[in-house]
Amino acid sequence: MQHNRNHNHLWFQSNIVIILLFVCTFVGAEMQAAKLYNSSPIHYFRTDLGVGYDCNLQYQKGQPGVEDLLSSKGVKTGLTLGYRLKYQHFIFDIGVGADYGYKSDNVADRFDAYERKDSDGDTFLGEDAWRERGFYYNNVAFTMPILFGGEWNRFYFLLGAKLGLNLYTDVNERGLYTLIGWYDYYLDPFENMPNHGFVTDEPYQTPTLELPTTYQVAACLEFGYRLTGSQTVYAVMTRQPAVDVYLGAFVEYGVLHNTVFTPLTVGVKATMTVEVKPKLGCVMCKEL
Repeated sequence: MQHNRNHNHLWFQSNIVIILLFVCTFVGAEMQAAKLYNSSPIHYFRTDLGVGYDCNLQYQKGQPGVEDLLSSKGVKTGLTLGYRLKYQHFIFDIGVGADYGYKSDNVADRFDAYERKDSDGDTFLGEDAWRERGFYYNNVAFTMPILFGGEWNRFYFLLGAKLGLNLYTDVNERGLYTLIGWYDYYLDPFENMPNHGFVTDEPYQTPTLELPTTYQVAACLEFGYRLTGSQTVYAVMTRQPAVDVYLGAFVEYGVLHNTVFTPLTVGVKATMTVEVKPKLGCVMCKEL
């Protein structure tokens, strides 16, 4: 297990370097193309706020040491600040941000049985059952999305990857607990006798546990529509910074992670871009 984890870390680090080199090469090529065709890329500050349905997926059940996942549901919200480059129809996005998520995973019932002693010192076989079990998570993560795409007639799409580093995660388990006791000298079991410790479907909750730091790389797809039309003739001629608002939907699917389950998020996002004002005004008007 440790060998696989180290292998994943090395693979992750190597591919981040490749991604960054590819980004630098691609952006440099776009800048050079802009000079050759006597046009200029447009640079923007950007921020976005997203909210979505968050869950975990499990494809193989019955793995040793891994709970069988029955269902998963939650909500995640995130804020990102970053940079956008637009060249004709092409869009490149990069940023840093933070996500907060709350999620519950329902897992299979657990059973156990072993001999033990009661309060009087008598030996009995105790059968334990934990039912309707759920793990409840709070998570805060640092994120870094890198996306490429295009825009036509106000419709846009973006594809890429999103690095997530889970800086803080806590979890507790909740459910219903039952204990039944079997004694050699009684035919019927002892059950539903709380005064003797034999309970039936009694609610329980474990102490909150803080988990180690984990990471994930998610494949991202985003598409939507630009609600505003800032590139008017007046704005272009006077070189007023363009301010635009986009509304879109997104999907994030974990393709590389060191967590037990695979994360999936589907949601909506609002994005605002503010053009970085050029140093020179247009040739037909006074510089502002």
